[in-house]
Amino acid sequence: MTRLHLDILIELRQLTTYGLAVETLLAYLRRSAHREATEPDVVQALRDLGDKAFVMAYDSALGGKRWRITELGKSALKEEGL
Repeated sequence: MTRLHLDILIELRQLTTYGLAVETLLAYLRRSAHREATEPDVVQALRDLGDKAFVMAYDSALGGKRWRITELGKSALKEEGL
């Protein structure tokens, strides 16, 4: 797991229980340690995390796609002391 993967999990855990759109998540990541991150980088990392069931995508009530951390993702961070 890369630093981008970990930072995505941390951002999703800290920012909201309702998830974030990719564009919003990318803005948060660029303000921190990932200034060079692109949308395809973030989407690929989210898919990688989704394959491990650490995050999940869903359609919000107003129709936008969002990503949120799962309980398994929260547990993984806790086990790593993050």
